[in-house]
Amino acid sequence: MSKATKIDTIRRIYDDFAKGDARAILAIFEDDIEFRLAEGHPYNPDGGSWIGGGAITENFFAKAGAEWRNWTFTINDVIETPDAVVVEGRHVFRRDAL
Repeated sequence: MSKATKIDTIRRIYDDFAKGDARAILAIFEDDIEFRLAEGHPYNPDGGSWIGGGAITENFFAKAGAEWRNWTFTINDVIETPDAVVVEGRHVFRRDAL
């Protein structure tokens, strides 16, 4: 996959996040996707990663989908290696009280 294709894929994933389309995102992810949130994030305060779509759905999408509104994400930097893509950015959302 070329660099442009990877960046386009990342942008598509974040566009799908903004739409709340978890199915579209999961369809793009590889089976062994590693997903991390910022250290101290309330869904994962220890900063560990989740591996695979099932773990991401259970620990992130199920919670965020019920709570987040008006979500946006700005990509600040994309770092690529032959085996990984790391995205640094900032997200903003309104979290509904449960």
